[in-house]
Amino acid sequence: RSVSQVAQSLVRRTCCKVVPERLSAQQVLADDWLWALGVEAERPVARALDPEMFANAAKFGEMTALQRASLHRVAYHMEDERVGGLRDVFLQLDVDFDGKLTKEELLHGADLIGLPAEESARMAELFDQIDSDGSGFLEYTEFL
Repeated sequence: RSVSQVAQSLVRRTCCKVVPERLSAQQVLADDWLWALGVEAERPVARALDPEMFANAAKFGEMTALQRASLHRVAYHMEDERVGGLRDVFLQLDVDFDGKLTKEELLHGADLIGLPAEESARMAELFDQIDSDGSGFLEYTEFL
């Protein structure tokens, strides 16, 4: 049996001697080749983009600035085990690995799981509500 060119490329990019050019663990786990192996159903994005997430986001959007700031502080100090798979979902959605989610990245995640158009539109509205500092992107704590 031979190893595919795509798999060889992934291994080469993972084992690169030049550190800045080497893939991070997150980049390796997000590589399309891995998901093409049938792991797609286990991607955490689909679990997080559910109706409960929309309801929680809507509640957050209706809170006062003080309530939002308080929740940001709590989220900042939460341990990864307590936030469940949300960290993994955030990393999956963060396509450019800059630590921030744009509206486009969030909507791309919705497309990946086949979210209906009306739900995607609702997600775009919620993005603006959740983006409490008006920066145009969601930081990890805003996402939580």
